[in-house]
Amino acid sequence: MYFVFCILIYFYLIFDRINILQMEEIEYKICKLKNVFADVKTTIEKIVEIKNTIKRKLAYLKEIHGDLIKTNSSKKIFLICLESFHFQYKVMTFDTDNLHRNFLLLTNRAYCDYYNLYSLLYKLFEDEYKIDIPTLNKHPTYNDLEPFSEYKLEDLDLVYNNAFELLSYLLARLKENEITINKYKSRSQSGIRIDNFINTLEYDNKILKDQIELYTSYFDFFQNTQLKYFVDLLEKITGLQQKIDEDIQFHETPWDKKTITETDTLLQTPDDCAVSQWEEK
Repeated sequence: MYFVFCILIYFYLIFDRINILQMEEIEYKICKLKNVFADVKTTIEKIVEIKNTIKRKLAYLKEIHGDLIKTNSSKKIFLICLESFHFQYKVMTFDTDNLHRNFLLLTNRAYCDYYNLYSLLYKLFEDEYKIDIPTLNKHPTYNDLEPFSEYKLEDLDLVYNNAFELLSYLLARLKENEITINKYKSRSQSGIRIDNFINTLEYDNKILKDQIELYTSYFDFFQNTQLKYFVDLLEKITGLQQKIDEDIQFHETPWDKKTITETDTLLQTPDDCAVSQWEEK
C-alpha cells in the first residue's frame, strides 16, 4: 500500500512539473507577442516618416512648378517646355499615391485583424465565463465596407492592447485555477473522495489552456503576416525615395530660409526672383 502511495506521489509530481513547464511556455509565447508587435509598429513608423519626407519634397516641386508657370506665362512655348517638368512631378505623385493606397490597405487590414480578435475574446468572456471586462479606452469601430479607411498607428496600438489585455486576463485566470486545483489535490490526500471533482476542474482548465494557446496562435499569425507585408512596403517606399532623391537634388534655393553662399551649386540671379538657375563653377 505504501508503495502504491509513493507511485501516486511520484506521478503527481511529474504531472505537476509538466504543467509548470507548459505554463512557462505559454507565458513566453505571450510575452514574445509584444516584441513582434513592437517590430510592426517600428516598421510602420519608418514608412510614415519616409512618406512625409516624400510628401514635403513633392510639395516643394509643385511650388517650384507653380512659380515657373507664374513667371513664364508670357509665351505659350515656355508653358509647353515646362510640361516635361510637370509630367515628372505627376509620375512621382502617381507612384507615391499607389504606395500610400497600399499603406492604407495594410493598416486597415491590421486593424481589422485585431478588432475581430478583440471581439472574439470579449464574446468568450461574456458567453462562456459570464464576466464583464470593462475596456477603459474604447477603440474605433471597424467598418467592413471601407477597406481603405485610414486608421492611425495610435488606433492600431489601442485595439491591439485591448485585445492583448483580454488574453492576459485569461492567462491570469489559468494560473488561479491551477493554484485552486493543487489545493484540492492536497486535500484529497487526506482521504476525502473528490477525485471526480478535481478531474472536472482539470478538464475545464485544460479547455481554458487550449483556448489561450489558440488565441495566442491567432496573435502570432496576424503579427508575423503583417510584419512581412509592412517590411515589403518599407522596401518599396525606400526605393521610391532613393529614386526621387537621385532625380531631384535640392541644395540652396530661393525658397529656403538659409543664406545663399558661394559654395552652393544652385544660385539665384538678381533679375530672377522666383527661379534658380544652374551655373557651372
